[in-house]
Amino acid sequence: MSELPSGPSLIHANFFFVDIVGLSDPDLSTTTQVKKINVLNRCISECQAYVDTPKDLMLMLPTGDGCCLGFMQGPEFALKLAVELQRKLDKYNVAKIPSETVRVRIGLHSGNCFIVNDLQGNKNVWGPGIILARRVMDFGDDGHILCSPRLAEDLREISDEYRAIIKPVHDFTIK
Repeated sequence: MSELPSGPSLIHANFFFVDIVGLSDPDLSTTTQVKKINVLNRCISECQAYVDTPKDLMLMLPTGDGCCLGFMQGPEFALKLAVELQRKLDKYNVAKIPSETVRVRIGLHSGNCFIVNDLQGNKNVWGPGIILARRVMDFGDDGHILCSPRLAEDLREISDEYRAIIKPVHDFTIK
C-alpha cells in the first residue's frame, strides 16, 4: 500500500461568502467604507449561527469588504447565518440614508479547501470550496443569498422548509 502524498491539510466545509455591495464606489469616503465593514463584522459576530459554532469548527478568511466562513458541521449553518445576517442588516438599514446603509450579497457552497501557511507562517485557507462560493456570490446582487447546486440539493434533502424556500436556477455558467 502506498502512502498518501504529504502536503496541505484537506478539509470539507460549508462556505458562507459575503461582501458589501458598492463598497468600492470612489464617491464613498474611507471613513464610510470602514464604518460599513465594522457594521458587517459586528452583525455577523452577533448572529446565533456564528455564536453557536465552536471556533475550532469554523474556518475564517477576511476578504477586505467581507469574509468567507467555512462551517465544518452540517450544511445548515451557512444558510442560517446568511438568513440571520440579512435580517440584522435589514433592521440596521431602517431609516438610514442610502449612503449609510450596508447592503450585501452572499454565496453559499459546500466543498473542499486546504489549510496552508501564508508568508508569515500563519494558517490560511484556500481551495475550490472557497473559490466556488465566491463565484456563486458574484452572480448575486444586493440582498441575494445564492447557493451552489451541490449545497442547494443537500439542503433541500434535509427538510420541507428548505425545499420550499430554495429555488433552483438553471442555465448558468461559472468561470
